[in-house]
Amino acid sequence: MSNSAWITHVKKVRAANPSLSYKDALQHASKTYSTGSSTTGSSSKAKAQAKARQAKKAVGIVIEDIHKSAFPQ
Repeated sequence: MSNSAWITHVKKVRAANPSLSYKDALQHASKTYSTGSSTTGSSSKAKAQAKARQAKKAVGIVIEDIHKSAFPQ
């Protein structure tokens, strides 16, 4: 069974700081762990999803404006 990204990160922190107890290693690891990727601040997948949401929202606004002009109340 493969380890989760979190457990792998904890093991790396503990290997880099052998004097830390497991509890202290967990606390230290929680300060340095990022959920997107353990090597980068934010993943490119998350950025792409955010960009897609913005584009979808912009298209929705344009469609809403067209609908309002075509069917005035």
